[in-house]
This record gives sequence, C-alpha cells and structure tokens, in this order.
Amino acid sequence: MTKPPKPQPTGLSRRSMLGAGATAAVAFPVLPALAAVKTPAAVIDGWTPKFFTAQQGAVVAALSDVILPKTSTPSATEALVHEYIDEALSVAEADEQLEFLGGLAWLEDHAIDRFGARLEALVPDQQSALLMEISDHHDHAGRLKTGAAFFVDLKQRVLFGYYTSKIGRTEALGKPAAVKRERLVGCTHGSGHHP
Repeated sequence: MTKPPKPQPTGLSRRSMLGAGATAAVAFPVLPALAAVKTPAAVIDGWTPKFFTAQQGAVVAALSDVILPKTSTPSATEALVHEYIDEALSVAEADEQLEFLGGLAWLEDHAIDRFGARLEALVPDQQSALLMEISDHHDHAGRLKTGAAFFVDLKQRVLFGYYTSKIGRTEALGKPAAVKRERLVGCTHGSGHHP
C-alpha cells in the first residue's frame, strides 16, 4: 500500500490527521474526548448484518459513533462504518472473528458490572466513560487489559472504515470522490535503441 504524503502541520483538523493515518493503516491514538451519542435507530433500520446479531450490530454502530461522532462532518454510522466492520468480519478467519466477539462480550459484561445495564441501554456519558476506561490514555492491568486490546482493534476498524469510505474521503478529508487513472504507455523506442 502506498503511503499518502505527510500532512502539513498547519490548518489540519484532528479528523484529517486521523484520516491520513487510517488510510496508511497505522496505529492510532484515541480521541482525547470521546463524545458518546446514541445511534439513531433510523441509521441502522433496514440493515441486516451478515456476521453480527442485530443486537451486536446496533452496539458496534453505537460504539463507532462514540469514537467518531457527528461534528461538522458525518458520524461513523452515517459513513456506514458498522456495515463495513460487519462485512470485513464476515469474511475474516475464525480466530479473528472469535477475538472480536470475545472483546465485544467482555465490554458487554464490563458495562453490566460497572453500570448494571447492557451496552445499548447506557446513556451517552456512560458509553464514553466505559471507553475512556479502556482507552490508551491509561496503563491497564488485570481485567482491563482485555478491554484495552479490544478497544484498539475496534478503533482501528472504525477509523479505517470511516476514512476509506466515500463520506470519509470526500467530506472529512476533502479528497475527490473518484481518482482518475491514466494509462501508462510503455517505451516507444525500438529494442536496443534507447537514448
């Protein structure tokens, strides 16, 4: 994969910098202030997950919007990131699928332990607090290590899905919707007649 040019330090938003990193498939720092939002049911109505259960799909959509909420640019669910994650996992190796589902189950259990409710029932402040506990702003020991590893995986999937989507490319990064490719013409000199 070709790395994009390094962004210029002036005039860049946090989303632009994350997007540049996401398209280069590198590790990302967590957004310092996660603004949790409930994913509107209308955003995922009509979508039938291939890999997730409907409840898991709704949770992944909600968590995606906690990581990349709507600001002056569209949210993760508006870019259909939850659908991308579902599609990618539907064709992934079994161990990758199990690892993701294990992390999601861990987060569900942690939500119940911490707040007495399932992930989709948490209010936005609780969703944000839950993810901040396992973000890379903290050293993790014991039980939180599992959650921290899951969060890194989820965050990378969300950012990659977002910034490689049409919405992410065009509205968040300001890139063109399509790239024009020109046909390369080979050498026009005869064999052995190069200048």
